[in-house]
Amino acid sequence: MDQIIVDYQQSDEFTKERKRILDSLDDYDARQNYPIFRYQTNETRVLFISDTHVGSYTENLNKLKLAYEYACRKNIRLIIHGGDLLQGNGFKEKSYGADNVHTFSQFHKASEERAYFLENYPSYPDIYTAVTIGDHDIWSILPIEEPEKRVSEIIEEIEKKPNIIVTGISKTLINLEDLEISINHINNLFKNQYIDYPTIYRINESLETDINFFGHRHYYDKDGDNNIFIPSLSDDTKSCYPSGFLDVTYDGTDVLIRLISIGNDYSRKEEDKAKIRVRTK
Repeated sequence: MDQIIVDYQQSDEFTKERKRILDSLDDYDARQNYPIFRYQTNETRVLFISDTHVGSYTENLNKLKLAYEYACRKNIRLIIHGGDLLQGNGFKEKSYGADNVHTFSQFHKASEERAYFLENYPSYPDIYTAVTIGDHDIWSILPIEEPEKRVSEIIEEIEKKPNIIVTGISKTLINLEDLEISINHINNLFKNQYIDYPTIYRINESLETDINFFGHRHYYDKDGDNNIFIPSLSDDTKSCYPSGFLDVTYDGTDVLIRLISIGNDYSRKEEDKAKIRVRTK
């Protein structure tokens, strides 16, 4: 495959908004000022992945590689990550009971987990990955004191990996040509920031987005006309079997969402799950 350069088309507004949010994260109340980045690309077919939890005992780098290999075969140049790229070492010290102990980080130090991510996360020169930071990603900046003031640290660490860019914290607005979508990931680690799904739905409605994608839930689902939940690419099968990803195509009028599920034997099943006709703004 010839090397492909993705045109990020990052506007001055994107750059200014990113700096503004990083400079003032400790001041906002999510219900009044939910952090939003705007990101634009000229790609009209993209993959959506989420909740890879790299560094956890339930990570599955082989399934993650299958998603990137699929993108290579289909000539897809942009993968959008819905959050929880990393497991976050903070959960090493958190107790959810014996049933969930396997979800903890396999590392004793957050720095070890980040180094493991940089060495082992798939890297393909023709594919770019746009990440919206989730709650587990914030845990990877331990110690967790005043996490709002340290988000820039995890962004810098993640972006050390070639062809990865952080496009948002908890929420990103992405334009695929004239299609505006939101990427959402619940995050209750910042003060005053816990936000539930009905509230996010109302925010997205006020922003007049066409389609809203959500990480965090770990399984594919569709809620209402345009709220789509991205499955996990980890082996946290307690809540997300089967793991998988979404192949999303926009033709200027319709959006076709294809669920690519991956079984524990690495078998793949492709299914058209939703076809959404985009409204005219």
